[in-house]
Amino acid sequence: MANIETHNQVKPTRLTHFRSEYRRGIKANYHGCQHMLMVLFIASIMVITACLALKHVRLIELWIIPFTLMAANLIEYVAHRYLGHKMIKFKGWALGRLFYQRHTLEHHRFFDQHNMDYQSTRDWRVILFPSYLIVGICLVGLMPLMLIGYSLDSATAANVIAAAEFAPYSALNLASLASISAIFCYLSYEALHFSYHLPKAHPLRLRLDMLPWWRRLRQLHVQHHHPRLMGRGNFNVTWPLCDYLFNSLYWQVNIKKIK
Repeated sequence: MANIETHNQVKPTRLTHFRSEYRRGIKANYHGCQHMLMVLFIASIMVITACLALKHVRLIELWIIPFTLMAANLIEYVAHRYLGHKMIKFKGWALGRLFYQRHTLEHHRFFDQHNMDYQSTRDWRVILFPSYLIVGICLVGLMPLMLIGYSLDSATAANVIAAAEFAPYSALNLASLASISAIFCYLSYEALHFSYHLPKAHPLRLRLDMLPWWRRLRQLHVQHHHPRLMGRGNFNVTWPLCDYLFNSLYWQVNIKKIK
């Protein structure tokens, strides 16, 4: 497999200049550990809430877990490819432009295929999603989904005939399991992406380097950071399912042939 990352990291002048400018723009009160802990705290509250809502889960309801995992993989792919690497020109689509700004114009200029390692915890700002993203996902997506599930169960329980027909499923259980699975996918993305940018001498990186599957996934992400490839392939950061399905998976690549 082609290894684009070099062992002796050479920092181009342009990248060094951007890193210096970016670091100067980080607020003085930013702390990478607080950022990470905030994401974990919000995720934990959502998972605990969803777990407490589960009642008498049936085996037949568990289909929602693989369904959510596959849906999340597709969302990861689409968001990364079409929001992270394409400027959205629709008026009022601030979220799309913000994603492009933070991803292509910041993350990909901060890290290239030869310089993938962060240097301090303040660099975590350009690796981790902003904490308000998971807040928005919970408040706008998952919590309303659970409220809908609760309402459907309440309405079904009030209708004896409907309850008999819908007996195999609890809408609240499905919504709760989907929420737990969605948070798992979100944290998996954050954890894997963060691990790809660990310094080479970091103790966790040394352990991860012993795992063949992790080395393969990281190499896909290293290749994605090449300026010629970042808009073409390896958009899945977790498992490259959609990259495989949509023919954008580059296990081996000759960069010189990509225009």
